[in-house]
Amino acid sequence: GGIPDHVILPAPAFAKMAKVDSELAATAKAAGALYISAFRKLCADDGACLATIKGQPTAWDGFHLTTESSSAIAQDIFRTLADAPGQSNKQ
Repeated sequence: GGIPDHVILPAPAFAKMAKVDSELAATAKAAGALYISAFRKLCADDGACLATIKGQPTAWDGFHLTTESSSAIAQDIFRTLADAPGQSNKQ
């Protein structure tokens, strides 16, 4: 038993989510904004999405992120922002 590390999304669902994510990224870029994709953090191009992080589920109802996955995404956001052009890595 237990929760698998990854789940494979059905191709139509993955394609729809990838399209929305790409549209959000393009809109942000056109506006001069930085876009950080939670979808790309959790799902690979082959449709394999993380079901667990450090043994904990990534979502508690299929849509809402758990503390563990929220923390992983937040860390990714902070790293991306720190590495963004014009940002100083000095404290």
